[in-house]
Parts: sequence; C-alpha cells; structure tokens
Amino acid sequence: MGTFASGATHDDCFFELHPTSPELRRALLLAALQLHEEYLGTAVDWSGVLPALLEHFASGMSLRMRSYPRRGKLAFRAYPRESSFLRRRFAKTEVVDCVGGVGRLGNLNDG
Repeated sequence: MGTFASGATHDDCFFELHPTSPELRRALLLAALQLHEEYLGTAVDWSGVLPALLEHFASGMSLRMRSYPRRGKLAFRAYPRESSFLRRRFAKTEVVDCVGGVGRLGNLNDG
C-alpha cells in the first residue's frame, strides 16, 4: 500500500501537503525542477544539486524558484513558511547554473 497525503492548493500553483515524507518532498521537488526545465528550454541533470536543494526544502519551509533562461540559471530562496515580507525579501538567493544540461551551484551574475 502506498503513502497517502492530503493538502491544499492556491491558484493551482502553490501547494501544501500533510504529512510530508522525504520521498514526497523529493518527488515534488523533482516535478518542480522538471517544470523549470521547460522555462529554461533544456533538459537538466539535477543529481549534483538535488541533495542541497532538498536541505532547503525542509518541513515548514517555503522554497521559491525562478528561471533565467537567457543565463541558463535557476535561482531559489528558502525561508520559513510564516516569514514576514522583509524576511522573505531578504532571504539568501542561491543559484543553480544549468548551462550544458548539468546543474551546478553557482552565482547569478556569472556568465
């Protein structure tokens, strides 16, 4: 028998699931990364950065991602779900360089 989860969506874009498990978080993150491959216009091997991304995508955390297709980069920020506007705005931005189809942690201004 599989694992069941329940949750809620907002505008068919944001979602919240309970209970979460490592397997469910990994599957959701991979699905979001595959969506960003469409925005980036290329298939990406995420295996080198997946562990680091999963660390940020812990229970109670929001993970915000944004693609930069011309730069071949994916930027993301993580912050506690109930964060204030200022805390969300000034959360550290991390970057995955996707040029060449292999995800590597990098810098938004490189390249």
